[in-house]
Amino acid sequence: MSRYMHCWSKSTACSALALFAGIITLSSSVPEIYQNFLDPLRGSSQSLERSLLQGAGNLAWLAFSTLKSIREMQIMSSLGVSAAAILMVQQITADAYAGG
Repeated sequence: MSRYMHCWSKSTACSALALFAGIITLSSSVPEIYQNFLDPLRGSSQSLERSLLQGAGNLAWLAFSTLKSIREMQIMSSLGVSAAAILMVQQITADAYAGG
């Protein structure tokens, strides 16, 4: 057994892993959101259906994590729902400006 194991309980390691996984997943939306802020019409070429599915999936994870009282997952899935919502607003706004 590692001498460092006393610093990391199984619960702490699982929490760190959950936050890491959530951050990595959430970070996949950040470049799109940023690029859409720089060029608002860019959103019209992106898939609204993908954003809807991403938001629905994160909403389902939020419901699951709330029922199971998993705080880390609640935080990350809430942020995921928010990121999907931002992308959807950007896409709908871009479509409106583009005349679509």
